Amino acid sequence: CVRVCVCFVCNCCSFAFALQDLADFFACLEPVAERCQLYLKKMDKKRERQIVFNHKHALLESLRTETDPALVLHLACLLLFQKQTGCMLHAPGRCVPQIVQFLQLHVEPEVHQKLLDFQNKVVSLLANAAEETSISTEEISGIRGLLISDDQ
Repeated sequence: CVRVCVCFVCNCCSFAFALQDLADFFACLEPVAERCQLYLKKMDKKRERQIVFNHKHALLESLRTETDPALVLHLACLLLFQKQTGCMLHAPGRCVPQIVQFLQLHVEPEVHQKLLDFQNKVVSLLANAAEETSISTEEISGIRGLLISDDQ
């Protein structure tokens, strides 16, 4: 049954992409999902808001306690993305430069410049791991301050 479901999903995807219409894709996806015993239903707005709220606070708590500069930058980018778009984002650390680039159009120029400067320092820290390159706690606090001071 799994092989049949995968074939159906692939056919639906290729059909929807050929037509470039999401409505057709979802029309094809629903019967296939039922056959694979996957039940799709829309989440209610109240539940969705609660999930986004809990995700934001989990990220903020992680940001408060984190000391690794690369993770601080990663968490700050995820939080800024969520704050600006209202959507959760799960992205690996290697996507941070793309998130910073996306945020350029959505945050103030000063905030974006702080992110870029911190990103450059983190990259240089990771590239020169053998050398004694460091990022001060004030710089880490500055990145935290972009988000934590707004939400307290």
